[in-house]
Amino acid sequence: AASDVYKRQVLFRTKAVHVLGGVIMRRIWPMLFLLLALLLTGCTETEIICGVDQEKCAFLTISVESDWEGLGNMLRRDLEDGMDRVAKHYEKDLGFTVEKAYTSEGGSLRMTLKRPAESYEAAFEGLKALLTDETITPFLQVNLQQTDHDLVQGFGMEVTLDAGRMLENLGLEELPGDLQVDFTQSLAESSAKLCLVLPASGLVSGPDGTTCEEGVARAEVPVDLRGQTQAKLSTQAVIRDGEVVLGAEQIYIDQIQRLEQLVWAIGALLMLILATAGALFLASRKRKKPTQLN
Repeated sequence: AASDVYKRQVLFRTKAVHVLGGVIMRRIWPMLFLLLALLLTGCTETEIICGVDQEKCAFLTISVESDWEGLGNMLRRDLEDGMDRVAKHYEKDLGFTVEKAYTSEGGSLRMTLKRPAESYEAAFEGLKALLTDETITPFLQVNLQQTDHDLVQGFGMEVTLDAGRMLENLGLEELPGDLQVDFTQSLAESSAKLCLVLPASGLVSGPDGTTCEEGVARAEVPVDLRGQTQAKLSTQAVIRDGEVVLGAEQIYIDQIQRLEQLVWAIGALLMLILATAGALFLASRKRKKPTQLN
């Protein structure tokens, strides 16, 4: 019985390699990669990371870790072949840098696309172009906003990922019933997460667990593999000489210092006005006194 189950799994996943590998070549839908990985193995961890890093680069990274423990050599070779096809698509057709590794216990792919810039503001504009490019973006909706104040720069990012819609576009209803059952099981055993990264001296808003370290804030949310997932992150950054000033408290220190300078400037101006008005008043009285005596 165990042998029959194993043969069924081999048949299922070998078919999946060729079926979905062909789908990816026919449909330029980058996130079909995520679903391919889910279909190939029973336990997969996927991560999508995007934003602006410390090096002023807009970036999008998709990584997958798949557990192959207990699978035979033939099936592992088929899985490697399928993931190689996906990696080639991302590297040759979409321009991603691809890192891959296969062992007897599992396989991993990490695919990154970067857009370097001269400043954080320019990198944020590059991120807008990257995430709204329909041939690359995994997102259904993207909303990026940047504000420029005297004291701080504001960065805001909101994205929507629709894994459920991607499942519909796979056309799983065309697969045999046993393959659909196995796919459903693989989906239940797998997980994914979405991470947003923005320049930050301090955090304005973000999901629970958001961190703010080394000049960037990082927000992470789990992905609903059968529906929509939304993620939001807003930050503020003090940028001096092209670099983010570390520490949220520095924002308030700068604000206090600039406010003090403004108060001193206003005070000095008021003193000058009062002194000038006083001098003019005295000069006026002196000119009027002789006329009054006559």
